[in-house]
Amino acid sequence: MPLPLIKLGVLFFKQISKPITNAIVRYAKVSPTFRKICLFPANVYNVYEVQVKSRLLTGLGKGPKKEDIKPISTDEAVELGAAVMGEAVIYLLAVGILYWEYSYQPKKDEEKKYAERKSDLEILQNQLTDLSLNLASVEAQLREAQRTIGELDSSNRVLTEQVFSKGKKSTCTIS
Repeated sequence: MPLPLIKLGVLFFKQISKPITNAIVRYAKVSPTFRKICLFPANVYNVYEVQVKSRLLTGLGKGPKKEDIKPISTDEAVELGAAVMGEAVIYLLAVGILYWEYSYQPKKDEEKKYAERKSDLEILQNQLTDLSLNLASVEAQLREAQRTIGELDSSNRVLTEQVFSKGKKSTCTIS
């Protein structure tokens, strides 16, 4: 796949992820059940983000424990959780498309091979038909040649008999 198409696909997914994330955030603000669902990924994301940042700042040493990290506010958690879930939806969509393309590619290759084999089979059938016609023509020519040989053979016998029978008569009369 050419590089510009890949860039275009990435840009498309970035652009489509923004409205999806915004819709998830709006729905999370309205629905208490969905709000609770958004809080869990936000808190998990926050804990890992703080741990990774502190490890990087301390030279990959031990970071703070999960219990020591302060949870973020509910409104921030809802927005962060909705953003994480929106990105997850886009990621899953992209993975699904890649999986579909990956599973579709062998089918496409198989169909292409089938079409090539079908084309080859048609070519072979046409060649077989041509050879059959040629064989029939050659057989007809052979029969004609055998008939002609038969006629010539019978004419030769008749002429041979005439020549030898005249010769016998003339030899008999001369002696």
